[in-house]
Amino acid sequence: MTKCYFTSIRLYPTLFHVDVWICSDLDVIASHFNKRYGSSTEYYKEDLRNNSTQDIKPTKDSELKGDYTIVVNIDKLDFGVLIHELNHAYYHLCEIIGAKTNKESSEWHSYMLEYLFNECKSLDKFEIK
Repeated sequence: MTKCYFTSIRLYPTLFHVDVWICSDLDVIASHFNKRYGSSTEYYKEDLRNNSTQDIKPTKDSELKGDYTIVVNIDKLDFGVLIHELNHAYYHLCEIIGAKTNKESSEWHSYMLEYLFNECKSLDKFEIK
């Protein structure tokens, strides 16, 4: 069975999470998504692709009990791809909360990206699924 690496970064003081998955097998990821976020495995297989970021509103019966989640999915630990997808996660968060991005928000953007990267730059921070 394919190993998947997973970490969840809580964005305090909000209820939001950024979940980062590292796994090349989309079928395996879809089954993990089913457990963590609810909805059927087939539902996730329709749109799931490697090296992507999406926001998911988990079902009430899922592990997250409905807490909004931004999900980064990469096929291997590649820092360039990781930074790229974490940047997308930042913009997903801004869209969800209605934050405007501009030059004045660039410092917040930089700190957020640094925080997200530091939380997942080592596989030691991931659990194996």
